[in-house]
Amino acid sequence: MSRALDDARLPHVIDSALAEINRDGLLAESVTKPEEDDPASTDLIGSAEVMPGARRYGYDPSVVYLFELCTVLCSRNAASAAATARPVINALMHVLRGPSQFDGILVARAAYYTFSLLHTSYVS
Repeated sequence: MSRALDDARLPHVIDSALAEINRDGLLAESVTKPEEDDPASTDLIGSAEVMPGARRYGYDPSVVYLFELCTVLCSRNAASAAATARPVINALMHVLRGPSQFDGILVARAAYYTFSLLHTSYVS
């Protein structure tokens, strides 16, 4: 019995990985909307103002790993790229459209993975 990932289960794996990335709202539309400050929850000792252009998400290696996993799975062959690349590209483009909100490493990797998927789609 083969344990290899077949093309029928591939979309489910990709959707699960993207759902895991989105667990903290990373890919949600609410990421681009500023949160309202609650004066009652402000820490008076050592509270810092958040600058308007500040990053909202720090570096999380699990997000980079899951994006890489999705990219590798989509790049296996032409059929898998055609069937599963669209949601992965949309998630990567979300990071690239708001680079100031994300860590520089995540933005750089998202650009690399986007170009890798683009290359795969042209070569295959």
